[in-house]
Amino acid sequence: SILSSNDQALQENIVTMRDDRYVIPVKVSHKSSFKGIVHDHSSSGQTVYIEPMEVVELNNELRMLEAEEREEIIRILKEISDRVYDAKDSIFVDQDVLSRLDFIFAKAKYAIEIDATNPKLNTNGYFNFKNARHPLLDKKKVVPISIYIGDDYNTLVITGPNTGGKTVTLKTVGLITLMAQSGILIPVDENSEVAIFDNIFTDIGDEQSIEQSLSTFSAHMKNIVHIVNNITFNSLVLFDELGAGTDPTEGAALAIAILRIFLDKSIRTIATTHYSQLKIFALTEKYVKNGSVEFDVNTLSPTYKLRIGIPGKSNAFEISRRLGLDDVIINNAKEILSQEDKDFEDVLSDIESEKKQIDEDKKRQLELKEDLLKLRDRYEKELEKTKLEKERIINEAEENANEIYMKAKEESRELINKLKFLEKESDARTVANDVESKFNKRIKKSPSKKLLNETSKKQNLQLGDEVEILGIDQQGTIVSEPDKKGDLLVQVGILKINANVKNLKKIKEQEVIQSSKSIKSIIKNKANSDIKSEIDLRGKNIEEAIYELDKYIDDCVIVGLKKVNIIHGKGTGMLRKGIREYLRSDKRIKKIEDAGYNEGGLGATFIYLK
Repeated sequence: SILSSNDQALQENIVTMRDDRYVIPVKVSHKSSFKGIVHDHSSSGQTVYIEPMEVVELNNELRMLEAEEREEIIRILKEISDRVYDAKDSIFVDQDVLSRLDFIFAKAKYAIEIDATNPKLNTNGYFNFKNARHPLLDKKKVVPISIYIGDDYNTLVITGPNTGGKTVTLKTVGLITLMAQSGILIPVDENSEVAIFDNIFTDIGDEQSIEQSLSTFSAHMKNIVHIVNNITFNSLVLFDELGAGTDPTEGAALAIAILRIFLDKSIRTIATTHYSQLKIFALTEKYVKNGSVEFDVNTLSPTYKLRIGIPGKSNAFEISRRLGLDDVIINNAKEILSQEDKDFEDVLSDIESEKKQIDEDKKRQLELKEDLLKLRDRYEKELEKTKLEKERIINEAEENANEIYMKAKEESRELINKLKFLEKESDARTVANDVESKFNKRIKKSPSKKLLNETSKKQNLQLGDEVEILGIDQQGTIVSEPDKKGDLLVQVGILKINANVKNLKKIKEQEVIQSSKSIKSIIKNKANSDIKSEIDLRGKNIEEAIYELDKYIDDCVIVGLKKVNIIHGKGTGMLRKGIREYLRSDKRIKKIEDAGYNEGGLGATFIYLK
């Protein structure tokens, strides 16, 4: 309402705030005509901010409510604080638990980040780091080292050129050990082992101080004195450039004496040095080993690879030559060296060359071993595959043999039945009984596997060959070519029997003559008998008629009749239909013909035999 009624007096038609009170911007020229309290003015002096008298009480009420609000907030916070104080013990426990959990998750996350593993722990002072990496170096660029101590030696002396990685090796060992003792997974390969030490003492870096009147040597010695005075049996000691910073001869002697203190106490110690005397000390002293870091003098670059077992060379002359130092100076320096130092450096060179060759041979042996293992695995797979294939072939052959066996059994019984249905002559009956007896004996004695072994031999069988049908002791002549499955027809006397090449055995002509006597005798006797050219089947049912007809056709084939008349009568036509269906499936029949009107008509059928 105030804004709308004083539009000309206002600088802007808005409500704003000054000192937490609602005010209106009024033009200076209308200040006297606008009733209210002035709270502020603009920097230009053209506007004053006035609280209209009409809203003073409302603003006062608002300020009182805000004061009450602040008091209520203070009351609530005090009440909450009292409640927190009452639960302070539980909260402190929770805080401790959360801190521990946070530390655990932080360690796990860090282990994933550096590809760390869980090592084996021991308290025997033995550690074996496989492809260990400094945890603060880029895992994609750092060259891993493998180092162990505490098994067959307790002191390791590492030598080699500057910038070769000696100090990094010391720091890697110390940091990884501390990480493991802090419950942090370490950046090493699987199956690495870590020792748990009571103390880890280090003398790494230059602690010289003008303020404390400490030179490089003094700073190192002060640290070494502290280590010697506080050492325990289960401690790890790391020395960088032991004995440096003073006269080389005295420094080397002092370094050997210090190392001997820890060696006598079986304390695990690793020291780096350039002194040849310490290299000799490591070569000649029991439970002390040399180690070296590689340096490629051709490229003037370190490989950062650690080799345990041989001392390293400083390569000062070669490095200086590569960096451009005059050969005259280098040759003079070599002449200054004692003959013993020269001989020792030559020995080191020879050892280094031999070690490199051994490493290469070992690498080749490992590659060959891997190849052999691969070949062995492939051979075992092929052997297993062959074994399975062999079993499959045997099972398949057994199935085939069983099939042949059952088929031969069925056909043999059919043959025996046909022989029994010949005329009741003494010779025919005797032969049939003999065949049946031999067949039954063979069935009992010849299992399918044996049959398979006897019939699986390859034979060059041809048309006209005389063969024996295994399993039934019958012989015949091959009268058809085998199909894809090896099935063919064998003529046994007057019968043609289906057989498989696997179930046949080729025989000599003499054996054929002897084995076929009984069948020929039957055929001869039958040929001498009087067989009519017609058969009367009227009055018989279909089964009886077919039985008689089958026997009659066999007799006709034996004596050589080519055309015969079958009298079946007209009747209902069922007998005629059944006989004709039987004749159409009989392979002995060449042709079927209706009888003429004057020869019986529908009551008779003429057949022509093959």
